[in-house]
Amino acid sequence: MPPIPSAQCDPHPGSRPHRVAHDSDRPRDPGLPGSPRGPPDPIHVSILDLCRRHSVGRSYVYRLLAEKKIRGVKLGRRVLVNVASADAFFAELPQAEVYVPSLINSATV
Repeated sequence: MPPIPSAQCDPHPGSRPHRVAHDSDRPRDPGLPGSPRGPPDPIHVSILDLCRRHSVGRSYVYRLLAEKKIRGVKLGRRVLVNVASADAFFAELPQAEVYVPSLINSATV
């Protein structure tokens, strides 16, 4: 059986083909996840999120809060940490100086 030409299958001859709208075609709100610029940076994060963000332990974060080295707020029972104060604290830490004898000796040989 020969295939039917596409002109015979078109239910609306002479009309433009329908275009399906995709999510990528729609303008996105810049404040929503998945939008071109992404969601805005949070002002406060949980203790756990701060631990993940800076690769430190919970005890260390609580100590920094107690020593007033970073700012935190209470929201009900939760403690949230101010991201700007935590980022500023970690940015001010001294640069690590690492001495690796095997790398230095092999460069002079």
